[in-house]
Amino acid sequence: MEPDPSIRLSLNIAQNEQGLSLAPTLLSKRDLTVSVSLLVHGEGAAGSTTQRQSRNLSLQAGVVMAVGKIGLGLRCPYRVELTALIWQNERLLVEKKEQMACAG
Repeated sequence: MEPDPSIRLSLNIAQNEQGLSLAPTLLSKRDLTVSVSLLVHGEGAAGSTTQRQSRNLSLQAGVVMAVGKIGLGLRCPYRVELTALIWQNERLLVEKKEQMACAG
C-alpha cells in the first residue's frame, strides 16, 4: 500500500488508568470515513482478558471529532493496539497504528 501524502490523520489519544480518549483530526482537503479498531489486552488477578471495539467515523477535514472514552473497564496493567484505516471506494488510502501500555 502506498500512503496518500495528501491525507494525514492525528489520533489525539489521551491515556489514563480508566481508559483512553480518542479525538481524531483529519488533515485532508476532503471529508473521509475512518475505521477505528481497538484491541485491548489486560492482565489481572482473574487472568488475562482481550476486548475488541470497532467504530466507523465520518470525519470532516480539519475538524476535531471527539469520539469520547473508549476501552471499557481498563485497569493497569494493560496493552492497547489501535488501528485507524481510511478507505475510499474500497481502496485503502491510509493506515495508522499506535500502541500504548500501562504497567501498573
